[in-house]
Formats: sequence, structure tokens, C-alpha cells
Amino acid sequence: MPQGTNEVEPNQSEVTSNFWDGVEAEQANQTMSIVDCPHCSRRLRIPETYSGGLTCPGCVKSFATKNGYRLNKQGVVVKRKSKDNVGIMDLIILEMGVYLVVGFFVLLFALV
Repeated sequence: MPQGTNEVEPNQSEVTSNFWDGVEAEQANQTMSIVDCPHCSRRLRIPETYSGGLTCPGCVKSFATKNGYRLNKQGVVVKRKSKDNVGIMDLIILEMGVYLVVGFFVLLFALV
């Protein structure tokens, strides 16, 4: 390669470094917990053993947590209610809504 030029020959690869080359990737082998922000209800993932203050990225308001649970203003742990529990009444109402919508379209097309 001639001196004074910055050209790279086509068969020679140029190695460039970037920010991520110096960062060591560690796999976090810790269990994460989901905490709901008390201000905007956004769900945040935090380590299960974390205790301390958090700032919600959604509403930028702070709140405290202890061992993966949110603390109320008195410092008492507030356990998250599972939103996966669907009661029988919820299923009955959903089924009635489906029948109502289907019946409406059947009636609509019968009149056309």
C-alpha cells in the first residue's frame, strides 16, 4: 500500500471499533418482578430483590419499592392484583356480547 493514502485494499478488511466493543455483556440471571406505577399504571420490570426508589419513564414520577413490590405512602407493601383472573361473570358477559354482535349482523344481512 502506498504511503500517504488512506485507502484500504479490497481484499483487506478494516477493523473499526465502536462503543459496544468495550462493554461486557453480562447475562442477568436474576428473577424480574413486574411493578405497576401508582401514578400512570405503566408496568415496569425490576429485579425481584430490588428495594429503593424508582422513577417511572412514562410519567417521570417517583415511588418506592421493596423486594419487587410497590410501597404505599405509609411504607406498607402493596401486592399487585393479578389481572389474569377472569371470573365466570366476565365470561358470561363476553359470550352474551358475542351473540349480540353476531345476531345484529345476521339480522342486518337478512334485511338486505
